[in-house]
Amino acid sequence: MSTEREAAKERGHAAIELVASVGLLLLPVVLLVASIPTWSERTHTAIAVAREATIVAASGFPGDATAEAESAARSLAAAHGVPEEDIRVEVHTSDAGSGHVSAEVTVRMPALAIPAMGNVGSWSWSTTHTRRIGDYRSRG
Repeated sequence: MSTEREAAKERGHAAIELVASVGLLLLPVVLLVASIPTWSERTHTAIAVAREATIVAASGFPGDATAEAESAARSLAAAHGVPEEDIRVEVHTSDAGSGHVSAEVTVRMPALAIPAMGNVGSWSWSTTHTRRIGDYRSRG
């Protein structure tokens, strides 16, 4: 009789272990994998925003077009679905002698993107794009 009791006690262990393994192992991995497309989208957006900012700033040379470049960059980020508070754009125009313009873009990445609940945690990713201003453009 004691073996029957022991067998009856052990029948529920497999169900508990299955639920625990799904909750503790599978669910976090699924949430992490679900966040990867968001990271890729934001990385691509930051690269495109930096490139657009340098194009606008270089087209305004020899004048200072950094405000226009930052405005264009923010509107492009909004078009890609990145909120304004999640992106930082800095445009730097070099002195007239060197002829370079650069843009540094930092975008906030969600650590986990949980569907229907939002983002949990965050980290930052930065990129820089530099564009040479034409050698034969007027410098002043």
